[in-house]
Amino acid sequence: MSLNAFNSGCNVLAYDRRGRKMAMCCAWAMQYSYSDLLMLLGSQSDTGNCLGVGDMVGVSSLSKGQGNIALQLGTGHSLTSDKFSGIQYTNDHGVILIDGAKVRMRCEVTRIDCLDGDHLVYLRVDGYEDDPTKEFLGYGELGL
Repeated sequence: MSLNAFNSGCNVLAYDRRGRKMAMCCAWAMQYSYSDLLMLLGSQSDTGNCLGVGDMVGVSSLSKGQGNIALQLGTGHSLTSDKFSGIQYTNDHGVILIDGAKVRMRCEVTRIDCLDGDHLVYLRVDGYEDDPTKEFLGYGELGL
């Protein structure tokens, strides 16, 4: 028997700062109130290290069939490579949203706590789109 205790999704945190596109794929994300989210970003993440309170960012919960996007954005570092090559996205005044995602949210960073180097990021949802015809991509579907 193998334990499958949780079904973690693939969530992309993405933004554009002065022409530099930053993105990462995050499995540890949760909604803790009607309009607030938490994401835990590793200490090695350029995307997390460049965030500040008050920043506006995009959070896209990927849909089935977008596993290639999760793998591409989850590999390498934003400051040393163009992670968006070949990916369709919308850049709305620095808020980057992945086209075709199940849920696309505009969020404001309201707080960042440091946990042994990692970043616990608090986000307030400013607006969102949810496509009811799509299903969430599960982290387990990536074959890692």
